[in-house]
Amino acid sequence: MFILDDFSNLNALKDFSEDNFWLKFGQFVTEGGAGELGRPISLLSFALQYHAWSDIQAFKYVNLMIHVLNGSLVFWIFVLIAPLTALSPHQRHILIFLATAIWLFHPIQISTTLYVVQRMAQLSTLFILLGIVLYLKGRFLLAADKLKIGFFTVSGAVVICGILAVFSKENGVLLVFYLLVLEFTLLQSLKTPVYWQSWKFVFLYLPCALLIAYLLYSVGFSQKTHENYITLGFTVTERLLTQSRVLFDYLLQILLVNPEQFGLAHDDYVLSHSLLEPSITLFTTGVVLAFLIAGFWFRKTVIVFSFSVLWFFAGHLLESSVIPLMLYFEHRNYLPLVGVSFGLVYGCLWLYNYLKQSKMQGIIIFSGALWLSFAVYLCWVQATIWVNPLYQSNLWAEKHPDSRIAQSLKAFVYISLGFEAESEQVYREMLVRFPNATGPMLLLYGRRCFFQENLTDVEINALYDKVKTARADSASIAALNTIVNERMAGRCQAISVEAVEKTLQYLLENPQTGSYKRNLYVLQSLFYSHQSKFEQALQGIEQAIALKDDTPDYRFWRLAWLLSLNRQADTVQAFADIEKQFSFLQRLIYKDELDFWQREIAKIALSNPKNEQGQPTQ
Repeated sequence: MFILDDFSNLNALKDFSEDNFWLKFGQFVTEGGAGELGRPISLLSFALQYHAWSDIQAFKYVNLMIHVLNGSLVFWIFVLIAPLTALSPHQRHILIFLATAIWLFHPIQISTTLYVVQRMAQLSTLFILLGIVLYLKGRFLLAADKLKIGFFTVSGAVVICGILAVFSKENGVLLVFYLLVLEFTLLQSLKTPVYWQSWKFVFLYLPCALLIAYLLYSVGFSQKTHENYITLGFTVTERLLTQSRVLFDYLLQILLVNPEQFGLAHDDYVLSHSLLEPSITLFTTGVVLAFLIAGFWFRKTVIVFSFSVLWFFAGHLLESSVIPLMLYFEHRNYLPLVGVSFGLVYGCLWLYNYLKQSKMQGIIIFSGALWLSFAVYLCWVQATIWVNPLYQSNLWAEKHPDSRIAQSLKAFVYISLGFEAESEQVYREMLVRFPNATGPMLLLYGRRCFFQENLTDVEINALYDKVKTARADSASIAALNTIVNERMAGRCQAISVEAVEKTLQYLLENPQTGSYKRNLYVLQSLFYSHQSKFEQALQGIEQAIALKDDTPDYRFWRLAWLLSLNRQADTVQAFADIEKQFSFLQRLIYKDELDFWQREIAKIALSNPKNEQGQPTQ
């Protein structure tokens, strides 16, 4: 069963057909909204499976194969860097196999692999890992004075693999940070050629500096970042303070493999409002800073420790910093786990060598084998949970009663399986548990569209009061999308036209709506156009476009509504703007639409000939 973000990112696959294949294919791959860059490579991988949209197992199988491929690349990286440690050849083999096994079978990897939409994280990781393999190969060639092929290899690793990784998911930019960690630690003793420092400045230091500058700029000057923080309901300071606890919990979860904490429902994570609220924030902040300082301080002496620590923190540089994202997701450890697994096994081998007593060595072997066996067992347990959506959703809802994700998923699964009464009960419980969220009430009332149970005046007024002041979220948009589309299709008489219009307008006026305003303007314009209120529809779509929503379809809607209002000059100008702004790829994808509107513009020109002074003839 597809869940949560699977739908918002992949739902368009169901619209593919033989008649519109290339149009839908081009739209799906190039107009992704999951990240700043659209993630076209990840979307391409999904588009190639459009025929299997109703078969989630097919998508999960591909994810699993990508995980195995990534594991092979992790193994290759360990083969390349293990000789840089002080271990004997035999122990290096143990290090390589055990560290790879931990990375492959740790239960924290399950959600990344079996949550279909996280293929984006997997593919970004794939190209980062490939880039690291090529970079290591290039560095060893440079150390052997094979300069031309060496520089070509390291440059290609950064540029080509970096681009592929970034266009799979924005985390791909962290490739240069991972490479710097290798340079600061395991590779620091390798011979370097002439011009190496200049190369590092251009290919490693400069991209890192640009990324840090971008993050600082986004916090200080980006309106979009500000709106996203409003949507999330916390400040950048609160996020940074909380991330010290999140990172500490990630490490504990990796090392202690607590079965109670795995899953997606962590939107109930408690915020840190200051270093003393909650008080553990001060402790975790100190621990994180101590690890970071130790990682840099001991990089020339305790090299593998420094590598493991700095690799882990480099992997969390984006999603545990100032970018406005949800606080906690375990898939963010997918690649950082590489450093932790390598350091963990190396530490056990070092301790085995240090403790020369056979009894103590036996304890280390037994403890390590027990830990790994328990981790693999939990991996299997988590996998079985993921194949049973009803059990999974109820389990998460029970463990996380204050998680809107968990409760919404439970209700969704009930609906999907036909348990309507149970789903309504969950939504009613959410109304009480989450009084400052609009999602539960909109989801509850949205169900009425399918059962033709009209909202009472009391319910409508309660809805108005809620959407005027409570916080909007993704569930609110999903519910409104259903209500608007069902109403336009004539299948929803439970909610009146006036109620839908007022609900959309009140949400737009609500200061807590934040970044969801673009979605609301689009829904509002669609709803108005269905009622032939083209002036209001036009105002809504222009607001969406003004908020940097450059979806091409919206511009074509704008043309149609301008023409419906007989604003011919504005129609001509709007089409000229499209021709000016569309990229070459967009021109190919929307060739039929552009040709259609070219003919319409020609008709307008014929109906309004101009005299020599450029004025329309009378």
